[in-house]
Amino acid sequence: MTASTLEFDGVSVAFGGVRALDDVSFSVGEREIVGLIGPNGAGKTTAFNCVSRFVRPQRGRLLAGGVDLTSVAPHEIAALGIARTFQGLELFKSMTVAETLLAGQHSRRRTMGALSSALRLPSVRRAEAVEIAHAREVADFFSIEQYWDRMATELPYGVQKRVDIARALVSAPRLLLLDEPAAGLNVEALAELATVIRTIRAEFNTAVLLVEHHVAMVMELCDRVCVLNFGRVIADGRPEEVQRDPAVIEAYLGTKVTDDA
Repeated sequence: MTASTLEFDGVSVAFGGVRALDDVSFSVGEREIVGLIGPNGAGKTTAFNCVSRFVRPQRGRLLAGGVDLTSVAPHEIAALGIARTFQGLELFKSMTVAETLLAGQHSRRRTMGALSSALRLPSVRRAEAVEIAHAREVADFFSIEQYWDRMATELPYGVQKRVDIARALVSAPRLLLLDEPAAGLNVEALAELATVIRTIRAEFNTAVLLVEHHVAMVMELCDRVCVLNFGRVIADGRPEEVQRDPAVIEAYLGTKVTDDA
């Protein structure tokens, strides 16, 4: 992908009379960790759903590596190097951890043909071996290999969170969208999550766009923070700049900051 891994260019989305996104523009650079924050209903998840093509903008463009995502089908997004997690855990109830991570590689899989697959030709077995090795590598990175043959949805909540992120990362994305990954985690797990996200960027050369309500973690973790309120961008900059922005303080605290404050 280019220097801008993802770019929102004047994106607007309305549901009936409600403007979920209103002329939103911001970008995520290569290997950059960007936080997308804002009060409830600000439009954060709608922004993610536009990237995933679950929602189609009425106006504006979404560019990823020079490709306008508004012209791409939802099932083609992963092949462009974009992966995401969801607010709620969306793990397959009938799959083990191993099967979950293998399913996550569908966008990397080379079509072998029905006959080759049915006959289990050597080329098919070699391809499967490569996929399994890659899945085990990612499982080891997330310390979940010990659960390899366990049903994913039967694991403790924190482990399921790691499986969820691992399933997204196993597709080797250039951009990882994390939708509230810290939800339900305790203080110790929050610190561990921040370390994992930094390591993902360093080890897998992956840019990260993060939606999260734990503002303190976002400010400590992210290179840049974009703030939405009522569907509009009210701040976009380095964490220390955003924290001091009067519009951001008012949006979160309901307190207008004056020059005398």
